[in-house]
Amino acid sequence: MPKLRNQALDVISHLTEQEQEHIAALILQEVGTLRQKQELEKQAGFAQT
Repeated sequence: MPKLRNQALDVISHLTEQEQEHIAALILQEVGTLRQKQELEKQAGFAQT
């Protein structure tokens, strides 16, 4: 995974500041979505027991 992360960071570092901000916003949005999904799955798991 670090190899992929480093590759992504290298590509991002060559973008304009505006493009970097856009990518950062997309990443934060995706992380939020993943955390929300995990929380819902966790709650559903507790409801089943």
